[in-house]
Amino acid sequence: MDDEIPRLHNEHKNRIFTCTGKNAREFRADALSKIPEYSYLVSSPNRKEVSLSIIDAWGDPEKEQEVRSWLYGLGIPYSKEVYLLYDNQVVRTEWKILVKYWDCFANNVGMVMVVVDSSWSWACEFHHEDVISFYDYSKNT
Repeated sequence: MDDEIPRLHNEHKNRIFTCTGKNAREFRADALSKIPEYSYLVSSPNRKEVSLSIIDAWGDPEKEQEVRSWLYGLGIPYSKEVYLLYDNQVVRTEWKILVKYWDCFANNVGMVMVVVDSSWSWACEFHHEDVISFYDYSKNT
């Protein structure tokens, strides 16, 4: 994401916080332990999953916008604070910032970047295989 930071508006840059090292690894482990996809201790019989291929979206402004529209359509409030869990880093921002700059955040995900909020009722995965998967674990599905 470092190469893309200059394109971010200053107002948006100030809403992105990163954590690395031991604290990031501990936060990531704790967060993943609360998500059914990553923990044998948590189950969700109400799981709903939707996925989107983004393989053709990179560098195509029209298709990048289609991905933004798909993310917006997931119904997460724009002001919702979210955590982007990378292998060795955690980023805290708002859903609006993720939607607007999804391509910057997802550019170097390694295996997967998992996005969650503090409700643990959903998870959004950006896979290295150019697929976004959204899992809803809420009881209202």
